[in-house]
Amino acid sequence: MTDPLAPRMRWWGWGVDGHDSPLPRSAGVLLRDELGVGGARAAPVALERVALPEPALGAAARAQLAAAAGGAGFVRDDHLSRVAHAAGRSYPDLLRLRNGRGIAAPDAVVYPADHEQVAAVLRVCAQREIAVVPFGGGTSVVGGVEALRAQFAAVVSLDLARLSGLHALDER
Repeated sequence: MTDPLAPRMRWWGWGVDGHDSPLPRSAGVLLRDELGVGGARAAPVALERVALPEPALGAAARAQLAAAAGGAGFVRDDHLSRVAHAAGRSYPDLLRLRNGRGIAAPDAVVYPADHEQVAAVLRVCAQREIAVVPFGGGTSVVGGVEALRAQFAAVVSLDLARLSGLHALDER
């Protein structure tokens, strides 16, 4: 059984493994002739070689976030979770991810399941001066998933994967 909270796309690029489409030969020729691009693709660095700052989220704050989100399993600070939530999918983001440097990863990823849990997580973050970055699909190309730490004690990514359904709509 797969982990429902596992990253929904490659940590280093678009899509998921196994759904690759080969580049058409004509596109390869165009890239070579017009841009001088060609040859073998460079592989991304190994996940464990992606350099991240040490997490700044303390144990007490982590415990409060876990209580707010429904349990310890809904606050993750493992390397993959942090890397997968560190950047969007713009060209500069992909270059940083693939070479494993310059990554401003969140200190933890929190997965609330409903409105009440989102509100509870936000209350904890406000009390503890923790920056919150919402994370939907992770495809931002405008820097929307990257936090600016500034004066904040820590940064968490608020992943929306456990939220489901539309409960209300303000048509105005």
